[in-house]
Amino acid sequence: MLHRIIRANAKPDHSVEIEWDDGSRSSVSFADLVGRGVCAPLADKTYFVERVMISDDGYALAWPADVEFSADSLWYKTHPEDARRDIEAAE
Repeated sequence: MLHRIIRANAKPDHSVEIEWDDGSRSSVSFADLVGRGVCAPLADKTYFVERVMISDDGYALAWPADVEFSADSLWYKTHPEDARRDIEAAE
């Protein structure tokens, strides 16, 4: 299932509040990724908050310099029960 991001609000604690196309909301933490590899620029809290954008018509959350996370991966990170269900259905 493809999920779309309607709104995203980045916070200084390196989390993003996401509003989904079904009207639900969730919070995703990027704290474990900031400062590593391509996510190095995200360590700057101002950059993290001010430069976040919704890309690919809502199918990704991104920052400049090719830092991008698919909406589905973020959905599954915040809805692990859906991930388990979909993996079991695919087996």
